[in-house]
Amino acid sequence: MAYLVTGAPDPHQAAGADYAEELRRKRAELELEKEVFFLGENFAVTKADLVALYALADALFFPSRQEGFGLPLLEAALHRLPIFCVDLAPMNALLEHSLHAFAPETTPAEIAARIVRTLDHAPTHRVRKEVLRRYAWSTIDREFLRPLLAAQR
Repeated sequence: MAYLVTGAPDPHQAAGADYAEELRRKRAELELEKEVFFLGENFAVTKADLVALYALADALFFPSRQEGFGLPLLEAALHRLPIFCVDLAPMNALLEHSLHAFAPETTPAEIAARIVRTLDHAPTHRVRKEVLRRYAWSTIDREFLRPLLAAQR
């Protein structure tokens, strides 16, 4: 499992850069360098990149506690992703019945458990995972191609 941060801090807003640095420090403190990635550190995230990431994603986790509009929620909804976000008026105004909203004081463990429980009970998520597991190229290679090639020798 990985958590991808696609948003880059606004270079014209010191608070955004400070917050990004705070997140990087927290990632290091929690030793999550292999699970949390700030994509903007490696390349500029394009619109095509975002579309591809939404297609690969299992859910949108949007923990922002202050938000002006919440465009990622609309993008995730268009990609049929379950959305987990803080219970804030701007988000609720956008998608009032389609969010898995949690109170700002909810603990990370409670949020994680809710995400796992929700995804585990979603038939579309389960079938997607099954298809990805059973029909990945690595599985096809291991279970079908290699035995076929071995039988030809």
